[in-house]
Amino acid sequence: MMENVSILLVEDDPITTFLTKKVIIACKAGTELVCKANGQEALDYIAGQNTGALLLPDIILLDLNMPVLDGWGFLDTFKKNVNIYGKNIALYICTSSTAPHDIMKAREYHFVKDFISKPLNTQKFLDLLKSL
Repeated sequence: MMENVSILLVEDDPITTFLTKKVIIACKAGTELVCKANGQEALDYIAGQNTGALLLPDIILLDLNMPVLDGWGFLDTFKKNVNIYGKNIALYICTSSTAPHDIMKAREYHFVKDFISKPLNTQKFLDLLKSL
């Protein structure tokens, strides 16, 4: 299991953000958590951290339905830059959608590790960490 992992949570719902923080803290994985409310804020954050691969997150937990720039828009932009980051970022879609077309569309992005249905719980998060 990876320790001292940095996580970027891209989620617009404050309750989901609160619950996800609680799960991550409960796992005691020595994590650093940064939260952004939409895809554009997340892309801006990544661009600001891209001065060195060590500053980039190890994991991105991405919601799909958000204002400003949704998860699909984030994925399209991220896809254009994924090879220049200099770091293998584990990206997980973490959404309330269970629509088969969303799951199939997510598989079109080679860097998406998994499609996780909300809410994220301790066991799902520990499994995610073990897979890194």
